[in-house]
Amino acid sequence: MPEIVEDGITGLLVPMGDALRMAEAIDYLLTHPDEATEMGVRGRERVQTHFTIQKTARMVEAVYGEVFGRPLAG
Repeated sequence: MPEIVEDGITGLLVPMGDALRMAEAIDYLLTHPDEATEMGVRGRERVQTHFTIQKTARMVEAVYGEVFGRPLAG
């Protein structure tokens, strides 16, 4: 989910269905536990900052507004 995970900063992204790359990413994280921990900390901070329930609700409302051709009341 590239809109959530920043590759190499908050986690590692691998192509869907690529088992070898997934295994390599897991191996990397297991052999670099301090970096894995830092990615987790940065990931949590990113989620808390960018993906609050209020922001998510506004984004969903905007999508519905586009689908129905008008902004929703609120």
